[in-house]
Amino acid sequence: MVAAVHSSKLIGHVEYFGKSPFNIPGVGNYRVAILFLISGFVNIIGSAGLNGKAKPAPADFLIRRTIRLIPMMWIAIIAYNAISSFGRGQIEPMAILASLTLWPLGELRPNVLWTMRHEVMFLALFASPFWAASGAS
Repeated sequence: MVAAVHSSKLIGHVEYFGKSPFNIPGVGNYRVAILFLISGFVNIIGSAGLNGKAKPAPADFLIRRTIRLIPMMWIAIIAYNAISSFGRGQIEPMAILASLTLWPLGELRPNVLWTMRHEVMFLALFASPFWAASGAS
C-alpha cells in the first residue's frame, strides 16, 4: 500500500502525467507505522522463537544485525553525501552525523534513512520485553 501511494503521487506530478489514475489519499501514512510494527515483531519472533526464549543472547542478536546492516548503510551515506555535495556545493555535517548514528532527532541525509531509524526504534521496542521476559542477557 505504501508503494501504491508513492506511485500514485508521482504519477500525479505535472512533469509526468499530471493526474493520477488512482485516488489513494494518504492511506500509506499510518500503514508505514503498521509495517514497522509487523517487521519488528517478525524480526524478534524469528530471533526469540514463539516461546519467547531468546535463541541468541540479545547482545549476539544486536551484533549480528549491526554487522549485517550498518557498514553498507555507512557506505551508502558517505557516497550519497559525497556525490550530492558536488551538486549542491555544500556539506551538512550535522545531518551526515545524524545519519551515520541514526540519531532519533533531526534531518537525515539521505532522508530515506528515516526508515532505518524507525526500524531500530521498533526493534528496541519489541526486543526489550522479549529479552526481559526470557531472562536473556
